[in-house]
Amino acid sequence: MVSGVATGNRATKAMDAVDEYLYSPYGLHLNAPSFATPNDDIGFVTRVYQGVKENGAIFSHPNPWAWVAEAKLGRGDRAMKFYDSLLPYNQNDMIEKRISEPYSYCQFVMGKDHPDHGKANHPWLTGSSGWAYIAATNYILGVRLSFDGWWLTHVSLRNGLLSKSVVNGVMRYLTSRWTTPPVFVKASSQSP
Repeated sequence: MVSGVATGNRATKAMDAVDEYLYSPYGLHLNAPSFATPNDDIGFVTRVYQGVKENGAIFSHPNPWAWVAEAKLGRGDRAMKFYDSLLPYNQNDMIEKRISEPYSYCQFVMGKDHPDHGKANHPWLTGSSGWAYIAATNYILGVRLSFDGWWLTHVSLRNGLLSKSVVNGVMRYLTSRWTTPPVFVKASSQSP
């Protein structure tokens, strides 16, 4: 979906399947269900405990790619649903389950096929924050910087959390903080 290989109905169906089969309140699983028996034709992943790491856990690093995909489909509500599920801050009320700092993305969270579903593991050991930043700013907020200047795209949220006036306000704020303003600000539904 993100690469453009899947478009239209095919992209929508793929992301609907992500929501139906991989979503949890702690983020998106890598696969579901987890592999229960070793299979050398598939490989190492089948030898990892169910719901741990590559075998059905919630790996933080690829989660933002789903946020991008949903934003590209114009489904801001679902992009925010996925974003909110992985956001460490939103798990403060689950700290007894999470057992990790509430301000750090973790490498992975135990998946639904593990008794400790929701327990976060290996804080700070992930590249998730970089991807989360790009997904949130460039795709959910729709603020992109190119060599030609700022690009502003709009992802609508039905609940009104992110309206065009909010996005425009963000742009005014960002532009006012630069000593050398960007070349231009262009509202567009297309990326540069």
